[in-house]
Amino acid sequence: MNRLIVGWHRGGLGYVRELLAGVGADVGMTFDRSTAEDNLSEKLEKSRRIEISPYIVPFLDRIYLENVEVVFVTRDPMRVLNSLYHYGVFRDDRPNKLRSFVFGARPDIEKHCKGLPAQAICRYLSEWEKVIASHASKTIAVENGPYNLLHKIYDRPIDPGPLRTDINASSCGQTLRPSDLPAGSRREIGRLLRDYRYRDDVWNPRGGHAHYINPDWHC
Repeated sequence: MNRLIVGWHRGGLGYVRELLAGVGADVGMTFDRSTAEDNLSEKLEKSRRIEISPYIVPFLDRIYLENVEVVFVTRDPMRVLNSLYHYGVFRDDRPNKLRSFVFGARPDIEKHCKGLPAQAICRYLSEWEKVIASHASKTIAVENGPYNLLHKIYDRPIDPGPLRTDINASSCGQTLRPSDLPAGSRREIGRLLRDYRYRDDVWNPRGGHAHYINPDWHC
């Protein structure tokens, strides 16, 4: 493995995998939800040239990965928040492997946010971003479209060819805005929106992507 693409769950990584596979890249998702300290080196041996994973983020500082280029693919944090909230990922009455993985990797999130799904999601987004930002050499928004994604990943223009239009579509409703969140969570989300330029004063859809959220959802 010489390149690792990371981001958030529900953050468009599946879209990036489909995009890379479509141009013939040697891409895999070896680092799945079973990724742990005791199997990290084994998974590394089985990895492809390009790997995509949101599960490897807690281990980015390990020596096994010191020579691997890390690319951070972002997606509008409010879209990710609403998607995770819509599917009840951090609800106590819906145990799931993602929730168990995040709580296992970051016990403080469980300690402070158990039973508070929206707050847990905000903490998860913030904690994952902090780790990724300290290791990533490149950051690219999935909303920037396939040409820009491939160009940034490969450092040269790549023609993605014919594309499915529904790869990165999201069918979940937008029910939460920053103003609906408690003050602490609002600050966490507000920082992400500002730092990654998702909070705009005017509606300015990014080219090539049909799922950009207008600024009403960032208030």
